Parts: sequence; C-alpha cells; structure tokens
Amino acid sequence: MISVNTLIFRVVVLCFFFVPSAFANTYLESDGILMLEAESQGAPGDWDIERSISGYSGTGYLRWNGSDSFSESTAGRGTVIYKFRIQRAGNYQLRWRSRITRGNSGSEHNDSWVRFPSGKNISGEQSLSGWSKVYMNTLNKWAWQSSTVDNVGRSVRQYFSAGDHTIQISGRSSGHAIDRIALYRYSDVDFSDSKFNTLPGSATVDDSTSDDLPTPTPTPTPTPTPTPTPTPTPTPTPTPTPTPTPTPTPTPEPTSENVAVPSVSVEGDDITWPAIDATVINVHRGTGEWLESLPTSQTRWQAPAAGTYYLVATGDGSWETWGRSETVTVASTELDSDQSLQLSVQVYSDSALEVFWNSPETPDTFFEIQRNDERLTSGTQRSFFDDGLQPGTRYDYSILVVNVAGDVLLREQISATTLGGGIDESAGDSGLALSGEVYSQSAVELFWNVAGLDASRSHTYQVYAGGELVGESEGRSLFIENLTAGTAYEYSVAAVDEQGNRTVSNAIILNTYEVDTP
Repeated sequence: MISVNTLIFRVVVLCFFFVPSAFANTYLESDGILMLEAESQGAPGDWDIERSISGYSGTGYLRWNGSDSFSESTAGRGTVIYKFRIQRAGNYQLRWRSRITRGNSGSEHNDSWVRFPSGKNISGEQSLSGWSKVYMNTLNKWAWQSSTVDNVGRSVRQYFSAGDHTIQISGRSSGHAIDRIALYRYSDVDFSDSKFNTLPGSATVDDSTSDDLPTPTPTPTPTPTPTPTPTPTPTPTPTPTPTPTPTPTPTPEPTSENVAVPSVSVEGDDITWPAIDATVINVHRGTGEWLESLPTSQTRWQAPAAGTYYLVATGDGSWETWGRSETVTVASTELDSDQSLQLSVQVYSDSALEVFWNSPETPDTFFEIQRNDERLTSGTQRSFFDDGLQPGTRYDYSILVVNVAGDVLLREQISATTLGGGIDESAGDSGLALSGEVYSQSAVELFWNVAGLDASRSHTYQVYAGGELVGESEGRSLFIENLTAGTAYEYSVAAVDEQGNRTVSNAIILNTYEVDTP
C-alpha cells in the first residue's frame, strides 16, 4: 500500500512538471532600464504596425488609426499589454518615443492612454489613477517626450515593487504613433535621446530561464518525540503598576485647502462665473480636452462653438484639491465667419484622387462629402479618397460641416482634374504629372513626375500660377513662398527641351491656410 507521504510527493512532482510557465513573454528590467519595442505585442483593435515613416526602431511602429477616444470613459480601446519584471524595486519614469503623423498642430494627434494596474503613486509626483493621458508636442520627428496633465507637463512616474507588472496602452488620438517604450529608475539612470535611441531591447524571460528549480526531495516521516513532564512554574511576586505618563496630542500636519468650485452659467456663447481664489482657471471641453488657461481675474469666456464645457480652478496642492465646475452646454449653432476647412487635393492617377481638410473647432458635428453636387458619404474623417474616376476629367467637391440637428454650418468647394492615360500610369497624357503640398498660410511646394518624358533630352521646367510664369527649375520640385493666406492658387508646369518643344502638365489647385484668429 502507498503511504500518505509517498502520495504527496508524487503529486508535488506532477504539479512541478505540468504547471505552465507564468513568465513567458515577460520583459526583464536590468540595471534600472526596461526598453520595449511598441510593435512587439502585435496590433489589437485599430492599432496598425506600420513602416512608412522612416527613423523607427525594431521592425516598425504602432499607429492608432481608430477614432478619437478623448473621454476617459472610452479609454481601453485596442489595449496593448506589455508584461515586465522588476528586479530592483524603486521609482520609475515612463517615456515613449512617439510621433505626430497627421496635421501640422503640436496639440492634435499627439497622445495615447496608459495605465499601470500594479504601480503605486509617489509622494511629490503626479498621482495616476486608472487611465492617464500621455502626450507630446513635437512636430515632424520621433521624440522621447511623454507628459501628463494638460498645460502643466508632469512626468509620468510610478513606484514598482520587485516582481511582475504590466504596462497597458490604448488609443486616444487618431494618428499618434509609438515606436519604443521605456521605464527607467530616474534617480540612477541619466536620460538622453541618443542613449535611449541606441539601447537594445530588454530580454524576455521564458520557460527555460524562469522555471529552473531543483527537484523536490520527499520529506521523511518524522519519529515521534516523547512528551516531557512539565516542571511547575513558581508564581512571581506582582510588580506594582507605574502611573502612566500622559501622551501629548500630536499636532496635525497642514494640508492643502480645497479650491472653491466655480459656479458657472451660460449667456449665449459666453460662460461666466464669479471671481474665486485660485492659481489659474483651466477651460476644458466636455470630453476632457484642455483648451486654454485663464487668469483668476477673468470671469467670462466666449466659447468658440456649440458644445459642452467645464472649468477647473487650480491651486498649489495636488489635483485632488482643485475645484471642477459642472459641465454646461453652449447651444450656438453658428460658426465664426472666418473659420475655414483649408481644403486641399492630391491627384494620384488618371482614376484616383484624395481631398483633405482641417476640422473646425466645433464639437458634435460631422462632414458630408459631395461630388458634382451629389452626396457621396458622411462621417468624422478629415480626408476622402475617390477612385474609379475618368481620365482627364474635372470634378467639383463640396465638404459640408453639419451639426446633429442637420444644420449646415459651413460649406466649401474645391476642384481637381484627373491625369490622362499616357505613357506612364503615374504621369498624365502629356507625360508630365504635377502634384503639390500646402505647408502654411504662405508657402507651398510643387512636385512633378517626368517618367513619361523623353529621357534622352534635357529639360527646363517652367512653373505657372494662374497662367503667369512664376519660376523655373531644372529639378523635380519648386518651393513657393510669400503667398496670401486663405487663397486658392492654380498651378501648372511646362517642360521645355533644348529644341524648344513644350510639354504641359495637368493643372492643380492649392489652398493656403487661413489666417489664425485670436
């Protein structure tokens, strides 16, 4: 018959060999640094692994191509989870190498949500609770910039005990791309761009390295020890009880006083409130997006458009002591007369083009796209790709801003002509295909494809705006500046060979950006 001890031993051995590893795909912190490639855990939800923008590390980068999720109640969409192990407990800072991949604003398409389920807040650092917005503001390059709290820019720091933890990231702003993610013990590790760009990725701990445990030895059956006869203990002489010394009542530590909650009201497009004692007044959309900071002497603010808003009165203490007003609704349905969609168009071939626009500062609206006065589609996107078109044909597009009540708040139009079916599919029927890009209120750049021209001949390229010669180039592009804001310019290019033969491109229209309004 099998003894109880032998049976226990066999069960322990079976459990040891058949329990799966809990540490597979876990990244290992070493010397105070944890370095992850963002794309290493795949691309759930509306994340995509992309490689079209150069300068990334690893095999690519993650980009959020889903819709904006500005409200914390919508955080968690497409959550990416990174498991990691801390070998030395301490205070760690998060930085990720990210990039704005859409638009020309440093405050849009620039953030994602992050959450540390097992991290602990650090005294004197920004407290994190649940999902936290982490943003950057650098344009046109990958940057190790990661901050939280709008208009303040606090570091993202947490205490981690020795053991296993997770970083969770979810999409917030469409077009925000993340290349690498770092956690480092900031008291011991000096940060620099060049250093963190070249650090290797952290090792992972797998089954072969995490379960290297000794084979258990069965415990022998102990021999019973005879119970000794207890020796009687003599009764001690009682010691007199001393008179207790009264303990002084401790003086409580001073705490930051709560900032008064602003009492707001709406008068047309204006939000008003009485003066309160605070450091600064922050204005937010109902979605949580920060708009601007106001001096405490100001008691009136004009909303730029219809929507929901609230105020936060800040103080010297932590954010938990700040005063947040109720959310109010501004019901105006009018757009400012100087607001513009800043339409532009890119012709790709003889059958495809794309129209682009900027979004006006108007929440609770959508865009309707029309071609030749025929409705095509609607949505909240900021571009429309149109294919299946006819070669060498002009198309008129209208973009309408519509509110939830169906009112058309703004309508703008732009025209474009598809390329012809010529020598090369990427060139027009003349063999010379023109495209362009708008950079600002006063600058654009033109590009031309010469694949359809006779390569045995040298050419000079003459650039025309509205039929007038504005420049010449021997290259394949021309930068044009000193233009007027909010103006449509029609361009074409003529290629002239050494014998004076001329080849004329298609015509394009570029709209410079509107003048910024205070």
